[in-house]
Amino acid sequence: MVDTKRELSRMKTAEQIFDEWASDARAARMGELHWPLVKQGHALIPESSGAYLEVGVGNGYSLRAMATNQYTKGRCLGIDVSERMVALARETTADLNHVRVEVADFLEPQTQLEGPYSAIFSMEVFYYF
Repeated sequence: MVDTKRELSRMKTAEQIFDEWASDARAARMGELHWPLVKQGHALIPESSGAYLEVGVGNGYSLRAMATNQYTKGRCLGIDVSERMVALARETTADLNHVRVEVADFLEPQTQLEGPYSAIFSMEVFYYF
């Protein structure tokens, strides 16, 4: 019989996984690997002067694309559970004054996200939880 509690305790958290990715080449490749699908998702989001939230911002490539296209007149917030990914995303978007990137867990009730948002985007996130 499988001891589920013990098995789960050995599993890496999403934060641990993506902190590791941020430390090696996998973080850099996120944009090239996922861009074709992300681009399709972005195409469905109209231009806006509202607020945009990206959950699981990763290295920031998608947030940067949205901030320099549909949300040039809005404000953008990217969140991620990985501190190292947030650091990469901050570097990626450092020249964009209307973009903020924070360490936060979207699934935690105490997470305060100043909404409302006209669009919320997430790619490759929810199956890690």
